[in-house]
Amino acid sequence: MFEEKHAETHLDRSTVAHGSIRAKGDVWIDGVLEGEAHTQGRLVISPTGRMKGIIETREAHVEGSIEGYLEAREIVRLSATSTVNSTVIAPKLEIQNCTRVQGIFIITPNATEREQNKQRIDALSPSRTPEPLRTVMFSTMNSTAREIQIIGSFNDWDKSQAIPLRPAKDGLWEVELKLRPGTYEYLVLIDGIPQPDPVNPQTVPNTFGGENSVLTVE
Repeated sequence: MFEEKHAETHLDRSTVAHGSIRAKGDVWIDGVLEGEAHTQGRLVISPTGRMKGIIETREAHVEGSIEGYLEAREIVRLSATSTVNSTVIAPKLEIQNCTRVQGIFIITPNATEREQNKQRIDALSPSRTPEPLRTVMFSTMNSTAREIQIIGSFNDWDKSQAIPLRPAKDGLWEVELKLRPGTYEYLVLIDGIPQPDPVNPQTVPNTFGGENSVLTVE
C-alpha cells in the first residue's frame, strides 16, 4: 500500500464526477472520475478509486482502476491491487506484482522519444482532443448580499480565483461561465462566506462534513 498523505484536491469515495480537475498540488481519487485530471503534483488513485479518461501528472500512484491515457513526467507506480487498461507514458515505471495490466506502455527516460511516441498516439486517438467549451449562464438569488462569488472544481477551489457574479434585478445575481461538458462541484461565496447554492437542490457531501452544490454542463 502507498502511504496516504493529505491531498490538496480530494474526490471522496461517495462521489461520481464527470468533468475536469486541474490542480497545482496533489490529487487524491477515492471515488469515480470520468473526464480529465491534470496536476503539477502527485495523483493517487486509491483502491476504491476509478479513473476513466486523461491523466497528466508529475507522478502517478495507482492502487485502483484506470482506463484511457496516463502521462507522468517522473514516474508511474502500479500496486498489486491496480487494474490498468490504458496508454501509459513515463520516464520510469514500477509494478508491484500486478497482473491486471494491458495497453500501450512507452517507458523511456529519453524525453524526445516520449514526445515522438506521444504524437503518434495523439494522431491515432481523437478521444484525447478535449471537447469544446460551452457557455453557461450561472445565476443564484440573494436580496441582501453585498458581493457574491463562485468557486469550485473548475478553478481548483481557489478563493483567490473566485469568479464574481454581477447583480441583475430582484435579488438575482449572474455570471457567464465557459466550461467543458461534465459535472462540477461548487460553492457560492456570499459576502466571503462559502456555502451551497441556495437555489440549487443538487448537492453531494464534501470531505469537511458539509455539502457542495453540483453543476452539470451538457
